[in-house]
Amino acid sequence: MNTEHHTSLVDGLRELADFLDGYALLADALSTPTLYLWASTEAEFHANNALLGRFDKSSDTHCLKATKMFGPIDVQSRIDHADICEKLVIGTRTVTKLVPADPDYVAPEYTTIEVEEDITEWVCPRSWVQR
Repeated sequence: MNTEHHTSLVDGLRELADFLDGYALLADALSTPTLYLWASTEAEFHANNALLGRFDKSSDTHCLKATKMFGPIDVQSRIDHADICEKLVIGTRTVTKLVPADPDYVAPEYTTIEVEEDITEWVCPRSWVQR
């Protein structure tokens, strides 16, 4: 642990809190901050989550999120689905796409075709499933 960075960060947050205490209008104008802990491996994600202690679990189309609230401020531990989950093809669907009529021709001439694309879902670790 870099104690100099830790001390500097904590001191800076205290200075910001003291500053906002004196300027309520400024605090009203600020958006609520989110602090992010990004992980690129499952081990790193679990380590970040352990640092948070108790947290709320959620998932969106891109990543898993462990969120700990400090009043209106949240700290989020995140990892991309691709780094921790298995992507399963659960079906296909036909979609219409606009593609160049002649791939060698540069002019903006397009034609409509139908293609099949995969329908996917993320299957994440059982420990992440909300109960």
